[in-house]
Amino acid sequence: MKVEKKFVLFLLVSVCLFCSCEDNESNNENILTNTQWRLEGFVNGNTGKMTPPLREGNLYYTLYFDRNTLIGMGAVNTFKGKYTIDNTANLAMQIIQQSHEQSGKGDDQKYISALKSVRSYKKTTSVLSLYYEGNNFMKFKRMGNGNN
Repeated sequence: MKVEKKFVLFLLVSVCLFCSCEDNESNNENILTNTQWRLEGFVNGNTGKMTPPLREGNLYYTLYFDRNTLIGMGAVNTFKGKYTIDNTANLAMQIIQQSHEQSGKGDDQKYISALKSVRSYKKTTSVLSLYYEGNNFMKFKRMGNGNN
């Protein structure tokens, strides 16, 4: 009888531990899911100087993260891609489809090139920093509502 109780207790503890680990892992993997961001500027990591993106009219440079996919907009470009994220702030992006390969409008090519070379991120409730090329990063401001 004592062996059965210990076994049942062991099973319950194991299931609880497994479920809690799985939940924490999925939260870390999806910290960007269902968030939308507007690019505030390109920041030189050595000097701290931020340069706002060149815009076309009243259009903003944006990023929307869904579960492992991203959708974005530049001055005239729209694009979609995939991203992978882990719990150590590593982030990799791949642009799969782009509406205009070459564009002389705004900072589209600079924006997309930087997105393709993103290697890590920092996120607060209202700011997302995507790091690329050394210490340089793109600073985004949160759009819309959300608790992520």
